[in-house]
Amino acid sequence: FSGWQNLLTPHPYWNMPSQDRIVLEDGEEVLEHVGKGPRCLITGDLLWGDYGVEATVRQMDHKSSPDNDEEYCIVARTGVILRQQDVRRYYIFCIEGFSKAVLYRREDDIYYPLGVYTGVFCSHRYYTLRAEVEGDRFRCYVDGMLVFEAHDGTIKSGKAGIRTNTTSRLKGVLVTAAKKGQAAYLSTMKKQ
Repeated sequence: FSGWQNLLTPHPYWNMPSQDRIVLEDGEEVLEHVGKGPRCLITGDLLWGDYGVEATVRQMDHKSSPDNDEEYCIVARTGVILRQQDVRRYYIFCIEGFSKAVLYRREDDIYYPLGVYTGVFCSHRYYTLRAEVEGDRFRCYVDGMLVFEAHDGTIKSGKAGIRTNTTSRLKGVLVTAAKKGQAAYLSTMKKQ
């Protein structure tokens, strides 16, 4: 994750151990989050607009714990982030609990559901989550199957990444942009 930022880490002066680590599972390195507090890894530019984010995730618990970022949160969420402006304004496509995958737009303490896929998600296996955004159109996939499309144009651009608030493992993180999205980003950069 060279070049990625962890925006939800405690200040270094607090001398707290990291809740994230790289572990070997079946001979493969995976990122493991061992706590029930929020963590995210973000990459990219605030001007990124149209792209896709994919990660293979294993949510190992259906619960989370309230904290300073989400004081009423008790349900686990693990997934991919799109168009993140800051730690409280972004879209997230995530496994929620063990019963659904949801696309939310988060603004401060409010999570606005934009699409829901109901299914059974087990703690012992991985699921590949992929979300693509182009303009105001979102396409969300679980294990390569399109589970829903949604429309929302509130947040126009932002960084990409992964986020969890419970014990989980993540691997195979991939951020992609179609040629049209790359061209739009480069055009915007030239204007600045």
